[in-house]
Amino acid sequence: MENSSQTPEHDLSDADLMTQYGITCVPTDRFHYKSFRYSTLSDALAQAKRDRSAGKKGSNGRAQGSGFCRDQEAHHRDRASSTDLPNVKEISARAADAWGREAQRVETREAKTAAAPSARPGSDVREHDRQFSENPDRGFAR
Repeated sequence: MENSSQTPEHDLSDADLMTQYGITCVPTDRFHYKSFRYSTLSDALAQAKRDRSAGKKGSNGRAQGSGFCRDQEAHHRDRASSTDLPNVKEISARAADAWGREAQRVETREAKTAAAPSARPGSDVREHDRQFSENPDRGFAR
């Protein structure tokens, strides 16, 4: 404390200030995954695993392609047929039915997307709309 009476606080070094106030510096591990920082490896791994499994899904949590849905449907049907436990049979059959319904929705969406006119810059549809737009440059910035 005699340091503070001799030298103004703003002139002290960081080390002196730490000593004066009893502050210690402790090195810590940081785990970086993408743009995130985690204090524990288990948290970083959990996020990485979630991201990897989400690669099979869209941002809204739904399966991206009908192929994925059909694979899941087949997996649950196999599970239902290969067990002797009635509750597992029932749950797996319900899951397979749900994946089948989702596959039908995705197939319908894929068919509509394939049949829709192109919406890329330079396509006839977008060029026509662009001529009559209040903001003709919207969506065309590079």
